[in-house]
Amino acid sequence: MAGVSERARANAGADEEPHRRTGAPPSAAGGSDAPATAFGGSAPAAARQVSPLAAARRRRNRLKAYLFVSPAMVLFVAFIGLPFVGIVVFSFLQWDLLTPPTFAGLANYRLLIHDGDLANALVNSLLFDLMTTSL
Repeated sequence: MAGVSERARANAGADEEPHRRTGAPPSAAGGSDAPATAFGGSAPAAARQVSPLAAARRRRNRLKAYLFVSPAMVLFVAFIGLPFVGIVVFSFLQWDLLTPPTFAGLANYRLLIHDGDLANALVNSLLFDLMTTSL
């Protein structure tokens, strides 16, 4: 390339992979020696050789991620998961809180479906949702 400065030549290769610019082998430049797949990614982890340090770093990062997510998961289970399971269990019981619960099976659901106020309750709930939801 006649008349092209050294800087322009260096910038021309900026889009290439680092090992191609520096001339270093891929492993030294941070690239991957793993064979490419049909979708352009690298091969599965089982096909690659991972150094023990990289595997330990990956485990530490995974542990950190779980530690960051764990408070949210505890709150989710405590305030959404367990009450949901309780509602499902209680829906199969006949219980007035004064006497011991007895198993009712699907009788509660049969009673609900044959109740004349169900349609009115569903319409009122839908209207309330539509009127209170801000767009």
